[in-house]
Amino acid sequence: MQNRGISQAVIRRLPRYYRYLGELIEQGVERISSNELSKRMKVTASQIRQDLNNFGGFGQQGYGYNVKYLYSEIGKILGLEQDHNIIIIGAGNLGRALANYASFEKRGFILKGLFDINPELDGQEVRGVPIQMMDELPKFVDENSIDIAALTIPKDESIKVAKFLAEHNVHGIWNFAHTDLNLPKDVIVESVHLSDSLMKLSYNVSRHREEQNNHDHREDAVDVVGGTPGGVEEEFRKAYLGDGRHAIREEEYADEGYREDRNPRGSHEQRLRNAFLEMYVRHAGSLSVGSPGFTPERLPSSQSRRCRCPSPARRKARQRWRHCSQ
Repeated sequence: MQNRGISQAVIRRLPRYYRYLGELIEQGVERISSNELSKRMKVTASQIRQDLNNFGGFGQQGYGYNVKYLYSEIGKILGLEQDHNIIIIGAGNLGRALANYASFEKRGFILKGLFDINPELDGQEVRGVPIQMMDELPKFVDENSIDIAALTIPKDESIKVAKFLAEHNVHGIWNFAHTDLNLPKDVIVESVHLSDSLMKLSYNVSRHREEQNNHDHREDAVDVVGGTPGGVEEEFRKAYLGDGRHAIREEEYADEGYREDRNPRGSHEQRLRNAFLEMYVRHAGSLSVGSPGFTPERLPSSQSRRCRCPSPARRKARQRWRHCSQ
């Protein structure tokens, strides 16, 4: 199975496929289509097919994917067909939490040792594995074949410990320290910065809150301009076509009606409504919704938009507008 040149973005999605397929096996599902899997995972079916096609054809048209087979093959791609010996450097709260996570063993990650500098922890056990002191680490690493070391220690110490581990043939570093490690190319580093993940969550929460506020502004705008399409058109014309100072000229406004004939995108009145609401939401921060002084004239003029219709079409639209206005 060829997996050379596969992007890291695809590799990062494989564990999620593996997890969902494992849940399907527990539920007794034998086969599944890319469309059904996409609904469960909230991704597109085409992305699933593209990701899996990087490693060969797993599915059959009209049949879908054999869940157990696909689960097994993705496990092989992720290197889970063999066990990995792992040690944890730092037996504090985070280190103990990792050691107590039983699912690691189910995936083939076997905890071999925990190490710390705190003498009060010496000899204590976590799930049957004793905590050892750091001065015992060199001998332990030399006598045991360690594949992965998890670092849950301060960043100043993590750099020194990571270099030591690299020199003693530990080729996988799971780095929880808040720093980037520069190690030889034959040492693979996977960094987990918890604060970075929390900041991304903060961004998404803030964005969701902003979108919700904009939605609320649009609801308020509907109440302000009234419910009838004719009322919206009248208010929009007063705000944007009432005098020569406004940027949208009458023929450009008419062109919107002309484009409806060639490329229908909802009713003429509905587009007027949407345009007004967008203008309202854009400037809602400086307006008091529902206040007696609020009128569409208070909205700032929009920037001028150049009509993309050819000249004959513009003339036809102008004629059409004048006919409808009579």
